[in-house]
Amino acid sequence: MSKAAPKKTRAVRPGSAGDIGLEWHQGLQFKLAALFLLLFVLLSVGALWSSRTLVQQNLLVDSYRYDEASGQQLANALHALSADAQTLAGSLAQLAATPGMTADALRNAAPRLLRGRPYGALVADFGIWPEPNALYPGQERSSLFWIRQPSGWQLRNDYNDPRSTPYFQEKWYTPARYASEEHGYWTGIRTEPLSKQSQLTVGIPIRDSRGFLGVATVSLSLPALAEYFAGPASLSAGYSLLLDENNRLLAANGTPEPLTPGTPLAEIAQRQAHYSSLALALHKLDEQKNSQISKASLYNASQVSALRDSSRELSRQEAEEILSGIWRGLLPGAEALKPPARIDLQEAPPDGEPAYSILFELPDSHWKLLRITSTVEGFAGANHLFQTSLIVSLALVAMALLAVLLVVRLLLVLPLQRMTHQLAHSATLDEALNLVLDESPRNEVGLLAHWQNERVRQLREAIDNARSARVQLSAESSERKNMQEQLLRAHERTALALQAVSDAIITTDERGVVDDMNPVAELLTGISLREARGQRLEEVLRLQIAGEAAPAGNIAEQTMRLGSRLDLTEGLRLLPHNAAERDLVLRSAPIRARGRLMGAVLVFHERQRRELGSAEHLGPGQELMDPLTGLRTHAACKRRVAALLEQPNQHHALLYLDLDHLKRVNDLGGVPAGDDVLIRVAETLANAAPVSHDVYRLAADQFAVVLEAVDEISALSVA
Repeated sequence: MSKAAPKKTRAVRPGSAGDIGLEWHQGLQFKLAALFLLLFVLLSVGALWSSRTLVQQNLLVDSYRYDEASGQQLANALHALSADAQTLAGSLAQLAATPGMTADALRNAAPRLLRGRPYGALVADFGIWPEPNALYPGQERSSLFWIRQPSGWQLRNDYNDPRSTPYFQEKWYTPARYASEEHGYWTGIRTEPLSKQSQLTVGIPIRDSRGFLGVATVSLSLPALAEYFAGPASLSAGYSLLLDENNRLLAANGTPEPLTPGTPLAEIAQRQAHYSSLALALHKLDEQKNSQISKASLYNASQVSALRDSSRELSRQEAEEILSGIWRGLLPGAEALKPPARIDLQEAPPDGEPAYSILFELPDSHWKLLRITSTVEGFAGANHLFQTSLIVSLALVAMALLAVLLVVRLLLVLPLQRMTHQLAHSATLDEALNLVLDESPRNEVGLLAHWQNERVRQLREAIDNARSARVQLSAESSERKNMQEQLLRAHERTALALQAVSDAIITTDERGVVDDMNPVAELLTGISLREARGQRLEEVLRLQIAGEAAPAGNIAEQTMRLGSRLDLTEGLRLLPHNAAERDLVLRSAPIRARGRLMGAVLVFHERQRRELGSAEHLGPGQELMDPLTGLRTHAACKRRVAALLEQPNQHHALLYLDLDHLKRVNDLGGVPAGDDVLIRVAETLANAAPVSHDVYRLAADQFAVVLEAVDEISALSVA
């Protein structure tokens, strides 16, 4: 006969998951580590998503707003510069049109207008150019022209020489005839023949009641403007372009390759293809403005022809471009500084990468400021800040989770492992019941050990109690059966007593609906229990109080609202369903069970049956009341019993109660304590006694209940 091979066992480290039959991946320590790892991954993904959705987008928006704000500052400065030049030219025009102003006075007053001007250093020259024979009759050429020299302003008369080309045919002069005194006309880049300097000129027409009298001009030095432009423009990323109204380059800063001022942007785009998308975008904007001019009916072909014919070396296309710029200034809202517009470029210098351009259009001068920023370059700082913040945040989260994991392992996992080790090595029930866990940790683990020990102690006590309870169970079961039989017999006796009582009895539920009634009640009301059950009391027991026209209502509801016994002994009449009216004596009391109002019981009989010898008809002062309990006294009880004994053919009963240990209550708690006991006993008896019977206090600790018209069985049931 072969022996069975012994079962192999594997050694486990105390406190490990395998100590209680768990695999390594089933232990709490592994699950916590996996949970924290998963939590870290979810937090990382959530942080990355939320950062990209919220933080990075906000950083990109802030970066764009910074470029927009810095560009707006430069646009405001350029607008102030052009507005100051226009204001100076307008002042010269007003000075020249002043009535009685002589050439000598004008020659002395004009230079004074430049004193203290904020942008006076950028002015290259200024002049007053009258129409032939307009300001000064008989003088075809009477211009006043000042050029900046290192020593100051120099007045030149070269343009008044008859041998020179008439200035009133120059294309910087003739367009002013069609301009307004408020806006004037800005030329493109031109070279002044006398100073040989590139400059931009604004011309303001000189007008009065006589009409057009000439032009006042102020010219800005293009090199000085470029130097002024380069200062603020160099503070931001990307590069900046300043164009005139016809998209000719005025100044540039930070461009990948040098650009020549005066070159149209379209021509630059032909040489450098990366500017094509920018040139195309600006061309579309110009087409929209030309469309607005056409819709506003400002285009005038005759003015184009007149300008071309009156100007030297001016083509019709150039005349149309010049007048288009003047007409734009007449469009609604042209004077206001427009909000910047963003132009997204698919390709932009220097590498043809995507970029965005912010366009600022300056009113009056119609210059265009462009801030071009590579998307990568513009958002590099924001991306770097975002990535750095994300890495630091994730590192802090990882360290925090690791610290929490170590703390949880120290405070929770290790103590739980020790507890499971102790519990797992309890081989027998006695060892398990005598096992005591370590309660020293001042945390939930210590509480767990404490309550485990407490429950084990309670379990030991419960086992001991169960053993003793098993012995008593058989004896108690037979005793309980006897008690149930006695209770059943008591219920039967109560039912028989109710049937045997000579008074009518009706019980209701808490809503005042009839629940039960005895045969006497059926006889007096004229309605059977089967018909009455479920009806409201006032529909079954129809009562009327003397002196009142309306029915008495639901006596059960009145009793339940009152909360105590209700006696109606005078003036109460019953209106039966199938008999004559009768005088009634009725008592009702609420039914309570465990402090809850369950309904009411009503006991009533005809008056003539109980009139003689009743306690209610004793003379004044004959019915004495106990001042402490409110019950009738011993004398009243004697009179009541004597009166009942005189009634023939009637059976009555008297219940006698004697309180034990009242003297001991008085000794321990004083007389007030004894009085309180007597009052409570009196209230209990008054509430428990049937409503047709009376309760009396015979002596200090003796009470009696007189049961009227009952047989022996009913009396025993009440007792």
